[in-house]
Amino acid sequence: MKWEAVLLLGSSEVVIAGRAWHQDVFHLERLAYGEPTEVPLMEAIKAIGQSRRRFYEVAKHDIGVEIGSSSEAYEWQLSKMAENAGGINWYKNQRQAED
Repeated sequence: MKWEAVLLLGSSEVVIAGRAWHQDVFHLERLAYGEPTEVPLMEAIKAIGQSRRRFYEVAKHDIGVEIGSSSEAYEWQLSKMAENAGGINWYKNQRQAED
């Protein structure tokens, strides 16, 4: 129902940005289930962060809320963690460090 509210009340730019975010999440979901996808893991994670940021920026602009100068507020923490921890094997490296 919440997405229906966005479709009903959001501008076309908000809807397009939301659908792009959804498509990027779909690629990561396919990877998580071991299904084939044309998008590598790190690229999928980065794409989600970028499309999430775009959605929030467009949605806030749409309702007249200041976007702010820092993109930090919109960053998906998983993408930052993956980049800081060594890329594609970040989760595996983290698990080995815990053992």
